[in-house]
Amino acid sequence: MTLIALNTRSRKVFAILWALLEIFLFAGLFFGWGTLVFMLKEEGVYGYLCDTEATGSDDMQYGLTPRTLYYGNVNVTLYSGHTSAGYDVYSENVTQELKNNATNKNIARVLGTKVGCPAQDKKFNLGFTIVSGLWPFFYGILGQLGHKFGTRFLRLSSIFSFMVGSLLVAFTTPDLPWLAFVGMFLYGISGCSLLFSNFQLSYLFESGRSLVSSLMTGSFDSSIATQIYIKIGYDGGIKRQYCYIIVACLHIMALISTFLWLPKTYIDLPEVHDETIVVHCNEEEKMDDKETSEKIISLEERKQIDEQNGKETEQDDASQTLNTIPVKTNDSDLGLRDFLRSHLFLLHVFWYSVLQLRFFYFVGTLNPWLERVLHTEEEVSRYTDVSMYFMLGGIATSSMAGSFFEMLKRRYKDCKNPRRRKTGPVVLPLMTGTALGVLLSVMQMIPDQGAIYASFFSVTAFRSFLYAIGNGYLSEMFPSKYLNSLSGILMVVTGASSFFQYLFFYWTELYSGAFLHVDIMLVCLVLTSLIHPIYQWFKCRKLD
Repeated sequence: MTLIALNTRSRKVFAILWALLEIFLFAGLFFGWGTLVFMLKEEGVYGYLCDTEATGSDDMQYGLTPRTLYYGNVNVTLYSGHTSAGYDVYSENVTQELKNNATNKNIARVLGTKVGCPAQDKKFNLGFTIVSGLWPFFYGILGQLGHKFGTRFLRLSSIFSFMVGSLLVAFTTPDLPWLAFVGMFLYGISGCSLLFSNFQLSYLFESGRSLVSSLMTGSFDSSIATQIYIKIGYDGGIKRQYCYIIVACLHIMALISTFLWLPKTYIDLPEVHDETIVVHCNEEEKMDDKETSEKIISLEERKQIDEQNGKETEQDDASQTLNTIPVKTNDSDLGLRDFLRSHLFLLHVFWYSVLQLRFFYFVGTLNPWLERVLHTEEEVSRYTDVSMYFMLGGIATSSMAGSFFEMLKRRYKDCKNPRRRKTGPVVLPLMTGTALGVLLSVMQMIPDQGAIYASFFSVTAFRSFLYAIGNGYLSEMFPSKYLNSLSGILMVVTGASSFFQYLFFYWTELYSGAFLHVDIMLVCLVLTSLIHPIYQWFKCRKLD
């Protein structure tokens, strides 16, 4: 029971708009990892690794040469060189005065140097790999609890996780660097919980459900804007700690929808009783008696007839009649285990896992990739901001993905076979997601500043199709009562697969030119996800 019933169109629209605002502000902060890493590097988090690497006994081995520069009253020694992994190393041997965030930041930008080194990037990459692999697993557990205890439990868990995560990120220091990883872990859990708890509002609309879902996914993409606002404030002199504390306080607004109009359990979608399993009679009997062949009996009725007739009795009139009737079962007759073992779900898990692995690798290597292509810290900062601005367009590209999906659904709405009505519209969107993943990998192979913009556009569209179509597929192909469970299990599997990104991180450090070889490998890997839409296409052809 809710205080405000969503029984009018205006109330439904208001609830959707509020959900979009929530998701836009708070759901996707995890994907602003590149921005957070930039700020943490400037504050000297894991900076001691660069000092050790540059000032150790192996300086001459790496061709590092010291250079002393002065900024005000601060003496800074920079060790510059080029490593086999393709990085320029700039390490600072500084006095205690450089512990001040603003001073350290200004020195790096005024002198036109880079902050960071491969050892520091490796540490951040390892942390990101662990976090991006673990939070989907724990969200999967939380999703199962949400299915059991309801939406309100899921929402309250999300709010608590977000606020704690914000405080942990806020109080991350060079002495406590691990707080940032725990905070991002909680951001991932709370973001997905917030998204899927609002996702069910799309069930209030009989038509345009995919478009509403895509708008929410687009807001999820664009919610990286919050990290942009934080970085803008940070560049303007506001301490990072203050920015994240403010964000934590703002998240209290999520309590309004939690208690006023969102259900305590979940919004159930009225099930359309389409057949999923058909037992046909032989061709001669179908031709002789069309009226009988169109008669439908439920799975429960068939079980009762089986019990009455017995499996070992001779073929009598009743059993003969049963054999001539197509037996069809509804989605509601199938349990969660049946859907988990279906090709529709298993192939979707593979498609989702491969593409999310590609996306997570981009997010995790954004800062090192920009440092490899660009030359100064000022340029890295500017292009980091540009990448965030591009991702703000996620709400537009997700809307395009949702509209594309809806257009294909209208094209197939007159199909007599209900399975074809469901399966047909998903083929092209799934293929488009794969194609955009390939395009992203190709763009990252080009070490040119012009290709950076193309990469940012590619990743924005790619992410929209990944999440808009990936989540929309679940809501279209499976009953609504299993959405939390299926999405949770999907997150668990994809989270486990994301651990493979660290193999790519490690690969890039082995030798010069490894980045190119990793990108080629990723192209081949992404192409394997075409198995999913190709299988759906063949299934549609058989239903013609």
